Amino acid sequence: MSIYKKIAEMQQELLKEQFKTKKGFHGKYIPLPEMLPPILKQCFEKELTLYFTSTTEHLILKLMSWDGKDEFSDRVRLPELGKDEKDEGKKITYLKRYLLMNTFMILEESVDPDDEPVNDVNSAETVKNTSSSNNTKPSKKKEDEVKEVPIGKLTLEARDKLVKGGIDENEITPQILKQKILHLQKWTVPERRYIINYFKEQKEKDLGGSK
Repeated sequence: MSIYKKIAEMQQELLKEQFKTKKGFHGKYIPLPEMLPPILKQCFEKELTLYFTSTTEHLILKLMSWDGKDEFSDRVRLPELGKDEKDEGKKITYLKRYLLMNTFMILEESVDPDDEPVNDVNSAETVKNTSSSNNTKPSKKKEDEVKEVPIGKLTLEARDKLVKGGIDENEITPQILKQKILHLQKWTVPERRYIINYFKEQKEKDLGGSK
């Protein structure tokens, strides 16, 4: 089995994972100690070793097959060094989380999931589309732009892709559907928020009906 097929299967398994979140500077996020164990377990089952290394410019995530025949890597530019070592450690932790989330398609519901100001981690690609430093809330006009998101059609498409990817239809939960829909294409921040809120509201309705 190729390393890319192994990663694809790991992504499908991690869709089922319920990661605990922590409240941060901009919203809830998945801490590295919470994210890493399920990923390492999946790597072990697929006979892959995961590790981080770096150059002078990049932090690199690597996956190596135990027979040494296959290798995968992903990288992100390192931030400029500062005087505060504790602050540097936070930035490196953020980038490790970014690489893990990017490789294994792990999603967080917050727009900016890190526990520090956006401007302090401008080397990570994910912060390019986050809110400005003055925390300006999106206008109602922007919210209106997402009313045409075809949730029904997207749900059917996501379910079809999950089944084709090897997930039993009986194992497909709303959480798995939501994550798959968010991965179907690149969404704007208002569209992403709309999808997340839709599934949140559906969950609340289901809980209310079960009482």
